[in-house]
Amino acid sequence: MVGSNGRGILVTGGTGFVGANLVRTLVQRGEDVHVLLRRDSPRWRLAGLEHRVGLHVADLRDRESVRRALAAARPRATVHLAVSREPATLAGDNVSATRNLLEAAAEHDVARFVHAGSSLEYGPREEPLREDLPLAPTTLYAASKAEATRLVLTWRSVLPVVVLRIFSVFGPWEGAGRLIPTAIRAGLEGAVLDLTPPGNRRDFVYVDDVATACVRALTADGVEGEVFNVASGRQTSNEEAVALVGELLGRPIRVREGAFASRPTDTSHWVGDVCKARWGLGWEATDSLASGLAKTIAWFRSRA
Repeated sequence: MVGSNGRGILVTGGTGFVGANLVRTLVQRGEDVHVLLRRDSPRWRLAGLEHRVGLHVADLRDRESVRRALAAARPRATVHLAVSREPATLAGDNVSATRNLLEAAAEHDVARFVHAGSSLEYGPREEPLREDLPLAPTTLYAASKAEATRLVLTWRSVLPVVVLRIFSVFGPWEGAGRLIPTAIRAGLEGAVLDLTPPGNRRDFVYVDDVATACVRALTADGVEGEVFNVASGRQTSNEEAVALVGELLGRPIRVREGAFASRPTDTSHWVGDVCKARWGLGWEATDSLASGLAKTIAWFRSRA
């Protein structure tokens, strides 16, 4: 277990969707929380927390700025959620950012380094995705995440590292252009939703469950050097998820199936095997898709 020793937890990507939810969870637990962010990072997801977390401006691609940020924060543990999605540079950015953070974490005696990977590292398969499967990413972003994960695991003899491969997260503070927020807005506004062709499936996992998995990865004993899926263990098609949103709103959502092109990573089978997380982290998703959507809809309505 990672003791406090008067030192806090540093979250990279803490102004993003998953990161901001994790920051809120850690603050509620009474942790001393620090967020590493770029100077131009939008901070709206951290509204109300400005005076409860330490903010440290750094560019993860710049080794010296990362070292200075960790020297200021002095964290006992780090959760690395930040990613680059810039097509021209993401391949190098995601790997170099991870390397710089690993080096700084080792220099400052970080007692647990939790790295957020992606289910996209696996590539599509007609079977539940297990942690021991060889990685076969099919996009540049997925390949960059797979390479960052490999890098983290090579450091396991130097740092106590844990990798979480996160599946399709949804919930409060999610980006407006993603499926679930778009479906909720369409339902609330009576708009028509452009949807992918039928049959694309995902393993949806509610963001509070993801935050809990991060906490377990920070605190569990005997998990150093391991990889764990963070998934619900159930797959749902996009059209089924949208229909469930409409059911919870009490009004069917009108859709144009096939009007939104499938992405290169879309597939008819995508589900995580969660056995290892159950026995290793003592974690499993507690919110079903329906209960998570109900909470997300309530959050949307509270902000209307």
